[in-house]
Amino acid sequence: MRFDRRKLRYAVLKEIDRGNLDSITQEALGLSKSDHMGFIEELQNDDYIRGAEFYQTGAYLKDARLSLAGEEYVHDNNEWVKAYNAIKEIKEFITP
Repeated sequence: MRFDRRKLRYAVLKEIDRGNLDSITQEALGLSKSDHMGFIEELQNDDYIRGAEFYQTGAYLKDARLSLAGEEYVHDNNEWVKAYNAIKEIKEFITP
């Protein structure tokens, strides 16, 4: 699946901030396990989130939270708020 990485970053960070982790599973996002794990790992390595755990079965976000950089990214991209809030599934938002 092709997706807009900036919008995916925004959506995942926004849902972590909301505590809505069921909406950002690999299934919910329509990503393969390796794409999902790689993306979540990238968010953590780039200091947007903290507390993600990685296992052979996938990425787990139960204890994930935004870092200051993650909060700033969501705030700095607030032009997406209206479009994001109007969607039914995140897949609609992240697909070009």
